[in-house]
Amino acid sequence: MLCLSITESYLRYFLISNGKINSIGRIDLGDKLDLKNKTADKFYNDLSAVFSILSDQNSNLAKNLAIAIPSQWADFSIYKIDPDLTEKDKLEYFEWKNSQKFGAKSTQNTYQYYPLESTSYENYLAIAYPTQLKNCLIKSALGNNFTVDFIDIDIFSVLNSVQYSELNNNLDSYAIWSASDNQNHAILTIKNGVVSNYIEINPSLPNNTIVKNALPLEQNLIDELKNIYNNDAGQSDLFSKIFMFSHNNTEFIQNVTQSSKNIIQVPNVLKIINAYDLDLASQGKSINTTASEYLDVLGLFIRGVNPK
Repeated sequence: MLCLSITESYLRYFLISNGKINSIGRIDLGDKLDLKNKTADKFYNDLSAVFSILSDQNSNLAKNLAIAIPSQWADFSIYKIDPDLTEKDKLEYFEWKNSQKFGAKSTQNTYQYYPLESTSYENYLAIAYPTQLKNCLIKSALGNNFTVDFIDIDIFSVLNSVQYSELNNNLDSYAIWSASDNQNHAILTIKNGVVSNYIEINPSLPNNTIVKNALPLEQNLIDELKNIYNNDAGQSDLFSKIFMFSHNNTEFIQNVTQSSKNIIQVPNVLKIINAYDLDLASQGKSINTTASEYLDVLGLFIRGVNPK
């Protein structure tokens, strides 16, 4: 199996053999993978080239793929529904909510729904991403004799790594923060063990920092996110811990790793692999874990090969 994390800039992967991480690699994509409706053909061609490079690098590469895509390529909602609805009624309600949100474009998306624990009502996390993206991934892979086993969202794959390694033990509330140099910062918030919101911020937009959210945000959360980004907060009133993740060793990641704030943690991928006996072949031990850039790939590995 190949576990791949794909962004505009890089492809990172674990090659899995007999349940072990056999090798680790990274391919510089030069910011070429940018999915837009008007340039879908170019995206498909560039993606096909990526799989071709993978195939050419090693004829012994596994042909089954697990893929993580950036959360910024997807859209998130949390739907509250009546728990007495039948499964059919739930799906009809989801379709109606999707049409309300996306209009005529709602039919152009692939949707996944995940129940979230609640008390008096049921919450569902709805994830939407372009069907065109899914088709491009599958078609490009097939063109190079690969088969896609599953597609995940990178920030949820990171969450899988955090949960598997029990870094979230005894935490009332925490967040996964995905930092980026060239995209919005993605933040997944978890309260009492349940996903409570998905947020994207763009610090370069001072008058409209929040650019995407699954549920409305209270002002104190917005203020705290700004303070954390600006390195102004010594403690957090809303989070017990924030797990930082980045595909690049961004300036922001460098700053927070040097910060004295005890709520910030950048998980060390190699330590997780060693602590949980997720075998890593010797040739892969040169992995640079300072920016935890393989944390989502690790989550794919855990889900696909060695689930808890």
